[in-house]
Amino acid sequence: IKLSNRISLCPDGYNAEQTKYIISKCRFLYAARTHATIASISLNIPTISIAYSQKAIGLNKDIFGHEDFVMGLDDLHMDAFKDKLSSLILNEEEVANYLAHRVPELKEAVSRSTNNMKKQLKVKEKRILTILKSISLERLLLYKNSTDFFILFYLSSSGMVRN
Repeated sequence: IKLSNRISLCPDGYNAEQTKYIISKCRFLYAARTHATIASISLNIPTISIAYSQKAIGLNKDIFGHEDFVMGLDDLHMDAFKDKLSSLILNEEEVANYLAHRVPELKEAVSRSTNNMKKQLKVKEKRILTILKSISLERLLLYKNSTDFFILFYLSSSGMVRN
């Protein structure tokens, strides 16, 4: 949707892959949502995080070690927007290069953390299953999803979930 010669509004309804493609076409991004921020940073796009919660602050501290690319809700005025964008323009190459080196490090750290979590969950899952096998229940339904988490439903003889 064209709002002016230079401004367009994307309609709703894009999935994550489509949204990331749209973000990939940006030179800079102001993002209020964590997933948009992560998508843009993973694409090495200099990004200003609009912080309505602590997540944006923590994310920027983890990635950059500072909050220079964060705008609080109290800072949402034209002068602050211009100042932050000016800073990104002046430092665009430096920020993009930093992200190009930092993002692979972050991906590796996330991968290690995910693998460790999966290992811990498998150990806990085995312990819980051992305990459950020793307990007499009328019926038990285990549901295990693709991330190795599982949900237990204790069923009465009528098939209704027991609280």
